[in-house]
Amino acid sequence: MVPALLLTMQARAMGRSVISSLAGFSQCSTFILPSPSATVSSLRPDPWYQRARLGTDWLILRRRAKTLNDGRRHVHHDFTMNSVRTSSEEQQTSAPYTPIATRPLVISFDLDDTLWPTVDVVMSANRAMESWLNLNYPGTPNATAIQGIMKAERERARKECEELGVEEKPMSYTEMRITALRLATEAAGYSRDEAEAASKNAFDVWLQERNAAGERLLFPGAVSALQEIKSMYPDVLFGAITNGRANVTEMGSLRSLFDFSVSAEEPEVFPDRKPSTRIFWEAVTRAEKRLKDRSRRKDIDSLVPHLSRWIHVGDDLVNDILPAGQIGMRTVWIEGAQDRSQAFYSTMSADEKAKKDTLIATCNPDFAISAVNFTC
Repeated sequence: MVPALLLTMQARAMGRSVISSLAGFSQCSTFILPSPSATVSSLRPDPWYQRARLGTDWLILRRRAKTLNDGRRHVHHDFTMNSVRTSSEEQQTSAPYTPIATRPLVISFDLDDTLWPTVDVVMSANRAMESWLNLNYPGTPNATAIQGIMKAERERARKECEELGVEEKPMSYTEMRITALRLATEAAGYSRDEAEAASKNAFDVWLQERNAAGERLLFPGAVSALQEIKSMYPDVLFGAITNGRANVTEMGSLRSLFDFSVSAEEPEVFPDRKPSTRIFWEAVTRAEKRLKDRSRRKDIDSLVPHLSRWIHVGDDLVNDILPAGQIGMRTVWIEGAQDRSQAFYSTMSADEKAKKDTLIATCNPDFAISAVNFTC
């Protein structure tokens, strides 16, 4: 078994692709975007062998089969971004190309709905927060009501700015949640000082469980897939780029795998959360620092000229694929993930949702996979 990130990472065919099928073996459920003009909904199963040109780079995914001593067939999957030579059989159907070394330098991941199911994680965090409030501040509204206060408070601030003719002051998710907790506690009859203390402590409980639940509810096979990729590319930096408050350094099973992380809630980034490219440039800065600290690549002073060797993996076309692609990164879209703008915890306005829907049409991922886990 090898990770789906390696198995199903399929290049968009730039004009044409070369496909050579090996008879007698079942196919793996992989997908390829067949042409630059194809929509993301036109994914189709990919056969055993696929080579497709992506700009000046060639990506190879090859499956080789051999018979073991006990008669079972063992399939070896080999994914490489290095220069390759084609066999004479392959050359009969392949277009000329110029090999170029493109071994990845950095692989970054979104977190929510990429490595774990966000709805389940947030619900678990909400339950922990609600239990703590019930125990320490009886009579406080439940988590659903607090979520409603968050949405109402953001809408109130938005309308107030519209009436005053001023630009809306951005609110971080942290600020929104703490404000909602304070208002809910005050509404339950507690003093302002009590409410202030309750909101901060309740948020700490919520955040702690959010991280714990994220690790507990990791998609099956995700950690094993990341470990396998890490073993195949030991010099590649792993990073996390998220709009949320999840922190991989707080998760034991992920801590050792990631070299850096960046959240849109951090002062270096906020309020420019995804789909702004600022969070991705901050990730570049942190990755460069890690490269220098570890002296991994003495021949690379800056990652900026090498962003085509940075792969970003995410489930959101607008928040992940669009900005990463805009600065030159290769992009891997986890197709089929749910639309988080419709989730119960979303504070997105109708106008923001409409704008996002419009942007989706402009998103063109380089690769599409079903999940970061083991398949086949």
